[in-house]
Amino acid sequence: MRILLVFLSALLICGVGDCCAETTDGNKSARIYLDKNYAYDDSKPASLQDERPLAPVRVDAGVLKLTFSGYAQASYIYDDGYVNEGKGVSNSFTVDRLNLMLNAQIIEKIRMFVMFDARSASLNEMYGEYQFLPEIKVRAGLFKQPFMLENITSPTLLNNLQVNPLARFMAGFSLDPGIGKTGGRDIGLQVSGDLFPMADGRRLINYAFGVFNGNFRGPHNTSFKDNNSQKDIVGMVNVLATKQLMFTTSFVVGTGHALEDRAGVYVKDENYRRRRFCAGFEWTTDPIHLRSEYVYGVDKDTHMQGVYLSADVKLVDNLKFVANYDYLDTGNLGAASHTTYVNNRTHTFVAGLSYTLFKHCRIVSEYTYARPDFGPNTQAWQTQLQVKF
Repeated sequence: MRILLVFLSALLICGVGDCCAETTDGNKSARIYLDKNYAYDDSKPASLQDERPLAPVRVDAGVLKLTFSGYAQASYIYDDGYVNEGKGVSNSFTVDRLNLMLNAQIIEKIRMFVMFDARSASLNEMYGEYQFLPEIKVRAGLFKQPFMLENITSPTLLNNLQVNPLARFMAGFSLDPGIGKTGGRDIGLQVSGDLFPMADGRRLINYAFGVFNGNFRGPHNTSFKDNNSQKDIVGMVNVLATKQLMFTTSFVVGTGHALEDRAGVYVKDENYRRRRFCAGFEWTTDPIHLRSEYVYGVDKDTHMQGVYLSADVKLVDNLKFVANYDYLDTGNLGAASHTTYVNNRTHTFVAGLSYTLFKHCRIVSEYTYARPDFGPNTQAWQTQLQVKF
C-alpha cells in the first residue's frame, strides 16, 4: 500500500509538467521527478534487457533509488477462433495488459524488481538481484525463465500482438495443458552475466542458468509452492557475433506435473519427463529486424517441434511492415476442446503495420490466419494501442 501511495503521489507531482519535488526529513532528503533522460544499455539487443521505461518516475532518497514505470495495451479484436483459443467468434474491445513496475536500487549492486498486473490484480514478477560483477549476477524470486528469446522479450517490443503459438506452447505461456498459463515465468534461482568485452562496447557472450520449480501456475490457480519434488534446470547462451547479429541457444530439462489430461501423452497429476531445446538468431539493422527460433521438445514419450520467423521492415519514418510465420507440431491430436493448437500441426501467418507515435508508444494493426491440419482454418484482425512511461 505504501508503494502504491508513493507511486500515485509521484504521478500527481510529475503530471503537472517538468516539475520535481524535494522533501527533507532531518538529514535525509528525497527527490521525486520525471526522468526524461533515462537511458538503457545499447550494447546488447533489447531482447536481453529488462523492461525499458520511456520516461520513468524517479524517487531518489540517499542511496535508495526507486524507478516507477508501466505500460498499457488495449485492442479491438475480431476473431473467429484463433486468438481466443477456439472459443468462437469474438468482436470486442479488450485491455490486453496494464502493468506497473517498480525497480528499487537499494545499493549500487543490489536491486529489487516488482511487476504488478493491475488488470487482474496479480503479481507477475518479484525478484531480488545481486550483481557481483558484469560477468556474474545472482537473481532469486519469480521471473521469466531464460528459455527462448520470444519468451524473455517484453510484449512492448514484440512485432506480433499475440505471442507466437510455438512460444505459447513450448515456454508454457498458455497453451501447454501440462503446466497451465505461466506466462513463461517460474520461481527459482538464476546466475547470469556478460562475458568477454569487445572493442565496440558489446560483450561477446551473454548467459543465464537457473534452477526452477518447473510448474508455477500463478496466484489465481494455486499457491506459489511446487507440486512435485523435482526441479527444472533452465539455461540460455547468446553469442553477440556483432552488434547487429546474435545467435542463441536455450534449454529446459525437468519433470512436469500435469494439471490436466492430454490425450495420448499424460493424465492429470502425473509426473512426466519434460524437455525443451531451442536454437535461433536475431539480426537487427536500421531498416530490417529478423528473429527466428527452432524448438524441439519431449513430453513423456511424445516428440514435438516448431519454428517461427518474425520480421519487420521500416517503410518510412515511424511506419513499419511487420510479418510473422509460425509452425507448431505438438506430436499428438490432443484435446480439441482445450485449444485449437493441441491438434498436431498448425501453420500461422501474421501480417500488419506498426506506427510509432513516440518512443515505445505505438499503434499496431495485424491480420492473423491459422491453418491446422485438423479442424477449420481460422482468422483474426487485431488493432492495438500501446502507451508507456
